[in-house]
Amino acid sequence: MHPQLQVVADEYRSAQGRLHELARVVPAERWGRRTDPDRWSVAECVAHLNLTSTAYLPLLREAFDRARALNAPAPSRYRRDPVGWLLWKTMGPPVRVRTKTIARSRYGRLIFDRHEPPFVS
Repeated sequence: MHPQLQVVADEYRSAQGRLHELARVVPAERWGRRTDPDRWSVAECVAHLNLTSTAYLPLLREAFDRARALNAPAPSRYRRDPVGWLLWKTMGPPVRVRTKTIARSRYGRLIFDRHEPPFVS
């Protein structure tokens, strides 16, 4: 695997490990509780990250398919376009710029009322 792609794969595995550790140490009753009405619960944060990642999967699969169809060697170095660079620079870690996302209610409080750590596999 290309070294830059290996870094991305390693980061995803590391995030999964951190999620498993979070599930281990955070009591089940805390997952759905907000510490502030204007802030997300642990479960809502995890759901947001998973839903966002899931939304990108079709785009990534299409990009992989297009790259395979080119039948060309991998570049020696991958580069971000300006939008990709801006996202990378601001999203962190550490987070440098906080932004609003879609309405919190879209993540469905009903999912979290069970007080179970969601999406931990």
